[in-house]
Amino acid sequence: MTLDEVLDEMKKDFKVDPTNLEGESLRTTDLLFGKYMSLYAKSKLTAEFLQDSIKNVIVRRRRFYSGDGTPEEYLKEPFGLKIKNEVTMKEYLKNDAEITKANQQVLFENQKTEIYFGCLEHIKYTRNSSIKNAIDMRKFNSGLY
Repeated sequence: MTLDEVLDEMKKDFKVDPTNLEGESLRTTDLLFGKYMSLYAKSKLTAEFLQDSIKNVIVRRRRFYSGDGTPEEYLKEPFGLKIKNEVTMKEYLKNDAEITKANQQVLFENQKTEIYFGCLEHIKYTRNSSIKNAIDMRKFNSGLY
């Protein structure tokens, strides 16, 4: 899912139907908490897997820049140097497109994880109390308090 899709789904899920506050209260615990806990756990695990995969990309790209890559790699991406100097190697690795892309994937997944965690926090601390306040206000307005 793209970040926009995650945010759109979140907006849709957290919209409260003012005509069905009791149902919304039940939906919070029956549906939303489980859904966002699952999304959070999966996203956190994916971020950790992606973080681990960066190590493999770095090792592969280090071999490539040092001249120890596979012939197929050099056919696909010609590179005529054999870098042995660590300072120069770090510069190449820092600016490598594959490593940058892998890091961006981790950042994206971490952002999704933070959004899902925020949803859980909202469910835990805000949503039900807001619904309860709306129900109490209805009771008050109808003279039941």
